[in-house]
Amino acid sequence: MVEPNPTTIVRASAQPRSRLRLLMVAFAALLAACAMSPGLDVASNQASSIAGSWRLDRQSSDDVRARLEPLFAKKDRHWRKIEQEIDEQSGERINSTRAESRRIAQPEGLGGSNMQWMQDQRQREFLVLISMLSPANQIEIQQAPKQLRFSSDKGEGSRTFVPGDISSLVVGVGGFNVRSGWNKTSFLIDSRGTGDNDLHTVERYTVLNDGGLLEEILIAKIPALGKETFRFVYKRSPR
Repeated sequence: MVEPNPTTIVRASAQPRSRLRLLMVAFAALLAACAMSPGLDVASNQASSIAGSWRLDRQSSDDVRARLEPLFAKKDRHWRKIEQEIDEQSGERINSTRAESRRIAQPEGLGGSNMQWMQDQRQREFLVLISMLSPANQIEIQQAPKQLRFSSDKGEGSRTFVPGDISSLVVGVGGFNVRSGWNKTSFLIDSRGTGDNDLHTVERYTVLNDGGLLEEILIAKIPALGKETFRFVYKRSPR
């Protein structure tokens, strides 16, 4: 009688558990996506309009930079510590007798270390993120039965949204698939990063105070920093 191979038994029994873990992770990701993206309707089920000219009320709005800078600084310190350890370990290898003959000089004109370059690159990417998530000073919204047009002073130009349709958007942080629609009396814009861009944002616009205020709730799922919610308030301005 041939004795069973215990390694084969362990691997065979581990496969279902591995698949189960993958399914659980996928299910958790789906739940998170659903929490970020409530159901969207093609048309509002109530008579509502967010059309108008709106100016940001800074005193009543969140400061994106002030909120994110401490989070980025904390994460950056963690990254720098890891990079410093890697850089020191790399230096020890280079200074060893065996590695000395294989040392490759840094290309002329590159300037600075790789670690410094990565730190600068992170800072640039963070500033681009701040620019994208920060609110406009002025928003002009034109609303038709089947589409809405947003114009602002953020340098993005005009954006037209057809509720229920999916469109593409490319900005400084990368590309997005954009879906929009109504949730009761609120208009939502759901932007999911594509490719290497893992940023996910949901913008919810609701008119308050008998039409005198426009509230924007921005939920951003930011890679490495986590999920953050911001509130911006706009006052209706005369045309």
